[in-house]
Amino acid sequence: QQRACVDKSFLYGLEVERAGIDVMYKYYAYRWDAGYAAQMHNKVLIIDKALYTGSYNLSDNAEHNTFENMLLFKGPEFEDLVEEYETRFQELREQGPGLLGPLRSKIDNDSTIPIVFPAMALTWTEIKDLKALIAKECPAVNSAAFREDPVGHQMCTK
Repeated sequence: QQRACVDKSFLYGLEVERAGIDVMYKYYAYRWDAGYAAQMHNKVLIIDKALYTGSYNLSDNAEHNTFENMLLFKGPEFEDLVEEYETRFQELREQGPGLLGPLRSKIDNDSTIPIVFPAMALTWTEIKDLKALIAKECPAVNSAAFREDPVGHQMCTK
């Protein structure tokens, strides 16, 4: 029997995307680590003019391993607040335009490639393809040394 397996950290967002909703992720590293993580701890969903915000991630970890919160603001009294969040959301969504192509080129062509790079907003497919390219060009990225000391391995020499 075969199963389709996906990266658990993206599972819930992927399900939302499969339901036809446009989903973008702030992405800046092959592997997350608190030592270099540029945190945006406040998460935002705007659905039918209702604002959901808090620390909750659409992830397996948030669902099962951490204590998270989510607030809901809806109704005419919160229209201005929702609009402010929509404006900020567009700014985040457009983060790092034009960075993916040059990064992929660097990974393909340079002898030293970044494992941590400037943040950009990407789709799940773009992230999956970028991770596959990094793993192909730097097989050591999945070694014990890279996993156990991500801060010490932010670059990879081919």
